[in-house]
Amino acid sequence: MENKYNITGIPFILSTLALAFCTFMEVLDFSIANVSVPYIAGGLGVSDSEGTWVITLYMVGNAIVLPISGWLSEKIGAVRLILISSALFGVTSWFCGVAFSFPMLCISRFIQGAVSGPLIPVSQVLLVEIFPQGKKQMAVAIWAMVALIGPIAGPVVGGWITQDFNWRWIFYINIPVSIFSVGVIWAYMKKYIGKVSGQKLDIIGLMLLVIGITSLQILLDKGRQLDWLQSPTIRLLAIISFVCLSILVVYEWVHPDPLINFRILKIRSFTIGTFVLGISFMVFFAPIVITPLWLETYMGYDAFKVGLALATMGILPFLFAPLVGKMMAMGWQKVMIIVSFILMALAFFYFSTFNTSVTFSEIAWSRFLLGIGLTAYIAPMITISLSQVPAEQVARASSILQFFRIFMSGVGVSLYTTLWTDRATFHRSNIVSALTETDSSLSTIKQIALEKFNSVKEPYLEILSRVVDSQAYMLATNDVMIASGLTMLALILLLLWINVSPSEIKKNGLKVGH
Repeated sequence: MENKYNITGIPFILSTLALAFCTFMEVLDFSIANVSVPYIAGGLGVSDSEGTWVITLYMVGNAIVLPISGWLSEKIGAVRLILISSALFGVTSWFCGVAFSFPMLCISRFIQGAVSGPLIPVSQVLLVEIFPQGKKQMAVAIWAMVALIGPIAGPVVGGWITQDFNWRWIFYINIPVSIFSVGVIWAYMKKYIGKVSGQKLDIIGLMLLVIGITSLQILLDKGRQLDWLQSPTIRLLAIISFVCLSILVVYEWVHPDPLINFRILKIRSFTIGTFVLGISFMVFFAPIVITPLWLETYMGYDAFKVGLALATMGILPFLFAPLVGKMMAMGWQKVMIIVSFILMALAFFYFSTFNTSVTFSEIAWSRFLLGIGLTAYIAPMITISLSQVPAEQVARASSILQFFRIFMSGVGVSLYTTLWTDRATFHRSNIVSALTETDSSLSTIKQIALEKFNSVKEPYLEILSRVVDSQAYMLATNDVMIASGLTMLALILLLLWINVSPSEIKKNGLKVGH
């Protein structure tokens, strides 16, 4: 077995696990805190709305560093960067766990998000590089499986830890993983650390990036809470982010040694592939956020039960990663993506038929069906996107691709949550206007109130309100699933614009490590 780092046998297996865990830690922390926000807020004496800053600041820090990870990798070396990033991730996780105040937790989460920025793109590059020639597609499949399972496992692990232990342990669990990854990478890859290059830091580009991304991320996370453009704060953030990011693209495009090499976007397969991957991940990730909200608020599920219902989505991607790698090695990427998008669309359409009588097993089955589509699309999409990128630019291209994928996940959450609440308001208005004293359904609700509370006043109105809200949000959830299914089908058309033939994909594969 030959590879760039000449790692074989048990060291190869351990190195693969260590690099995979780097990705898993980062993506797990994107979703593990979501179900714990009320507990964190209560424990530190703040409101639930203030508690969401724990999520927002992590994403802001990550979004700032992620797109410059390629530059950092060239500046100090990929191995040194992954060691520093993994070690600091463990340290900041400890600070998050021991936080004695909410400001301390917020600062720690921001730094944790920033130091974790390089973990995803650099671990992907190194994972491909340690695999032998002819097996690099398998490396991408393994990486994609880990990147997919992390967000799915987050609510399960977070719900379990928060309910049975303490919210602080959602951060402490990162520490042993960090120690393992740093120890293994240091043991088997330290001799490849290399020297620090003399590249100068593009300070203007960095400042534009920090201001623009921070404004945009806060806008996305707080927009719905502040009623979007009705809020002066949101309008100001929108102007700042638009101006800074627009200048950033132009400035970096003409810069001789850019912090972010936007000129890679001239490669059509990379641009379209990055766009398709980002939009598809937006569509996939948003229902992961909306479904738990619906189940917990209107279906009476606790956080752990919600996690179990959604966890079935990760079964097939975990089991079939080796098969996906073999199919990719045959150059079937486009076919795999198209079939996956169709299967995901069908899973969304199936979910859209649910009503408030839906069972736990039906929800779990719908997520399992979605997992069938997820199994074979992320790794092929990454391979197609990077297949025509010059080898020396793959690290920077991967940083842009991963940034857009994760950024669009955040966009999806904001967009879909707004769509969900707006559609619920629409359906609630229609339901209320349709109810009359002679309506049979209203009579049924009234009878339930009389039997349960022996009153036709407040208890009856409370039951009526709960039933109407439950139905309205069920219909809104169905609308979101239909929109997701239609979007997945529309993305298939964009794939036809990618001018990469199966033989070219099979021949070139990923150029990292060549």
